[in-house]
Amino acid sequence: MEDSYKGNDRRKEPRHEFEYLVDYTIRYRRSGTEEFHTSPSGNICFGGVLLRTPDIFTVEEKLDIEVTYTMQKEVRAVFQGVVKWADEKKDTATGETVYSVGVQFNDLTDQQYSVLKEFVEEFLQISIG
Repeated sequence: MEDSYKGNDRRKEPRHEFEYLVDYTIRYRRSGTEEFHTSPSGNICFGGVLLRTPDIFTVEEKLDIEVTYTMQKEVRAVFQGVVKWADEKKDTATGETVYSVGVQFNDLTDQQYSVLKEFVEEFLQISIG
């Protein structure tokens, strides 16, 4: 893309065009149910994920966590997990009750581990790099 500005360029650092290389979605459902719900995530790692949700969960409740992301291709994996803690909070902007839910992944297969590893490494590289 060419700049339309023709005057003296006073930038100290060069401008770099970029694209978001990772587009991701994290969804959850209670194990044994059909419908997934989208959740913002506070964090994700090999051990589990932090969900932010309006839904109430109990400790030791089983969930399916779906991670979908796109870099050069779309990748989707479903992980089984168990709720390890849940914390109720009020959303200061809306006044609604929301929950932070810590979910521990159970028995990752080699394929699930590879998908998660690729996602975590690529996402963190983009986030901090």
